[in-house]
Amino acid sequence: MLIHDTEFTEDEYVKTRTWGHSIYTDALQLALEANVKEFGLFHHNHERTDSELDKIVNHCMGIIESKKSSLECYAVQSGMEIKL
Repeated sequence: MLIHDTEFTEDEYVKTRTWGHSIYTDALQLALEANVKEFGLFHHNHERTDSELDKIVNHCMGIIESKKSSLECYAVQSGMEIKL
C-alpha cells in the first residue's frame, strides 16, 4: 500500500514546484513501479472540489487500466479507516 501526497496537477505544479508537494501522476507512477496493491491519494489541494477530485481518481484509474494493472486507487478521506 502506498498513501502519497497528491496535492497538484501538472499544470498547477508549474507555479508550485518549490512548495514540497507532489503531482498526482508522479505518485501514481511510483505506485505502479513499486507494484503495490493499493494507492491512496492523500493531501489534496484544499481548493479542489469533490467533483475535481473524482476526475483525478478517474484519470488515475484510466492510467492503471491502460497499464493492465490491478492496482486499487482511491482518494483518502477524512475519517476513513483502512484495515490492514
